[in-house]
Amino acid sequence: MKKIVLGTLIALSFGLSSTYAQQKSGKINQSKKVKKMDNKTLVQTAMNELFVKRDVTALDRYWADGYIQHNPTIADGKEDLIPMIKGLPANFKYESGLVIANDNYVMIHGRYTGLAPEPLIIVDIFRVENGKLKEHWDVMQTEVKAEKAVNGNTMFPISQPKADKNDNRKLVQDYLNDLFIKKDAKLTEKYWGTDMIQHNPTMPNGLDVLRGFASNIPQGFKYVPGIAVADGDKVMIHGYYEGWGPKPLVAVDIFRIENGKVVEHWDVMQEFVPDNQTKSGHSMQTIKK
Repeated sequence: MKKIVLGTLIALSFGLSSTYAQQKSGKINQSKKVKKMDNKTLVQTAMNELFVKRDVTALDRYWADGYIQHNPTIADGKEDLIPMIKGLPANFKYESGLVIANDNYVMIHGRYTGLAPEPLIIVDIFRVENGKLKEHWDVMQTEVKAEKAVNGNTMFPISQPKADKNDNRKLVQDYLNDLFIKKDAKLTEKYWGTDMIQHNPTMPNGLDVLRGFASNIPQGFKYVPGIAVADGDKVMIHGYYEGWGPKPLVAVDIFRIENGKVVEHWDVMQEFVPDNQTKSGHSMQTIKK
C-alpha cells in the first residue's frame, strides 16, 4: 500500500507541466491578502485552501520560500506541490481532525481519501517561521475501519483537546522514555489509569497487552523521541522505532490524558526511508523539542 501511495505522489509530481515559475509570472491570481493569525489557524487555513479548495495560489500566501520537505517522495520547495494538487483525482477528499500547536510546531491529524485504494490517515507536521509554513514532515498509514480492528475502535477522527492544566507533554515524554528507553515495566505502570482505550487496529483494549509488551521489549529495540506537542488532555509525539518489525518505522503517537494518567491511544505508523533515499535528502525523523 505504501508503495502505491509513494508511486502516486511521484507520478503526480512529474506527470503535469505546471511549474512554480508560471505561478510567479502572474498566470494565477495571487492578489488575496493573508490576515495575521496564530500558527494553529494558519495551518488549518492553509490545508483547507490547498487540499479542499485546491487553490494552488495558497502556496504563495502560506508556504515560505525555501520550503524544507521531509516527505521522502517530494523535493524541497513548492514546485512539486503544484502538479500534485492539480492532479488530484475527482474523488479526492481531505478531512482535518485534531490539531495542536506548540511554539513554532503544529501537528494536524487528517484523513485523505482518493490517493490510494483505501483512505489514508496522515499526521502532517509543520514548522512555522515568520508567519509561513517553512518545514514539513508527515506520517501516513492506510485506515483500518472499526469493524476490522481487533478493538472495534476507529482510527479517525479524534476530538479536539479539552482543558487540562497539567504538563501532559512532559508526562507522555517521561512515559515513553521509561517504557521504550529504560524498558522498565514497573515504572510504566504508574502512567496508566484503570483501563486503556486503544485505536491501534492491531491492539486490543485494556492494559494486559501493554503489560506484556512492557515486560518483553527486545534487547535490540530502539526508540528515538522527536517533536512533541500538547494541548489540554491531548498529546502528539513523533518518534523513530527500530526493532518493532522487520524494518524501522516512524510514527506519531497520540494520547488522551485523564487525571494525570494515559487512558487512550492512537497512532499512525509508516516504514522509515533512509535519508540517502529520500527525494530531498532530508530525514523523516524530527529532533526532540
